[in-house]
Amino acid sequence: MTYVAVCLGRDDSITNNFIKQVNKKKQSVQQMEKEIASQSNAVEKGFNKHEGPFVQRLDTALQSFKVKRQQYFGGVFVGNHIYKALKLSNISIMCSSMIQVAHEKCPTLVDTVSATAEKFTTVFSLLERYHSIYDQLFIDELKVTELEHAISEFMESFRASFPSSSISLKMHLLEDHTVPWARRTGTGFGLLGKQGAESIHARFNTLQRTYQCIHNKVDRLLSIVKEHSLSISPRIVESIPLPNKRAKS
Repeated sequence: MTYVAVCLGRDDSITNNFIKQVNKKKQSVQQMEKEIASQSNAVEKGFNKHEGPFVQRLDTALQSFKVKRQQYFGGVFVGNHIYKALKLSNISIMCSSMIQVAHEKCPTLVDTVSATAEKFTTVFSLLERYHSIYDQLFIDELKVTELEHAISEFMESFRASFPSSSISLKMHLLEDHTVPWARRTGTGFGLLGKQGAESIHARFNTLQRTYQCIHNKVDRLLSIVKEHSLSISPRIVESIPLPNKRAKS
């Protein structure tokens, strides 16, 4: 640059100013390159389970309403956390947190993330609608019809929002078998939850300790089953014949 200035007959002040401007532009370009590299790194890491800024912010959003992904289930929701996560207010918290991360880490992704968040908001809201119906213990015909429409809207929205996604086995069961089963039995999936079986297991463990004094294993098991049956259905007592009274001598 100095050589060009000398050849053009420029004085030192003009040369120095020219060099300063070039260096300033160079620093600006280098700064832009760093920002692009940083944003590219954020996009590349994206949803990495440990480092991704989106996943980290999602975990923070979940913890704000006391929901935590369970590691031993592959990071999915279990138990009552599903009910919390599907509340409309909490759906909004999760999806809006993703948009906030895009604004902070990679502004070029804001439009894409906003569109994706809108899709998930719609799908999760429809998921909450049918989930609240089929999770009931007993369903009449009016509820079955409502459930059928809710499942249809959910599946239609899912296919439109994520056309490249496959339909899992559970979604197939939901779409093709849930309504006929509910209509035939008059019950929802609330009776099929594993929490009930787990609570019975705990109940049997308690009864096992109570009747541990009975040495004969068969008699002990019969006593446990009898106690449990009476606790869940007291009307059974009515069918138990009374012992014959002994005649007075």
